[in-house]
Amino acid sequence: MEIGFSKNGISSPGGGWGGGYHEDELPQPDMNEYVRVIAENVIAGCKKRGLTLPHLHLEPGRSLVARAGVAIYRVGAVKRRGDKVWILTDAPAKSRGRGV
Repeated sequence: MEIGFSKNGISSPGGGWGGGYHEDELPQPDMNEYVRVIAENVIAGCKKRGLTLPHLHLEPGRSLVARAGVAIYRVGAVKRRGDKVWILTDAPAKSRGRGV
């Protein structure tokens, strides 16, 4: 297990496919390109060391859920001033303006 391969021939580089939380982090790199680079490096490394190719597991990671979610806040007060309506909630400052 010293080089990261299990005895049953299964290997996972871990980490998974990241998720973009902000528009600056999108689009994510092409998944086919990601898989190609990982596979090419595993194949080259195994050939160089005379190892049998493992069954490679790649994890979907946060990409499955990164942009999904629901936030529930309690409305504390509603203020009306002219044609403007302000809603005061118990939302933490960090979550404001994130498109929730």
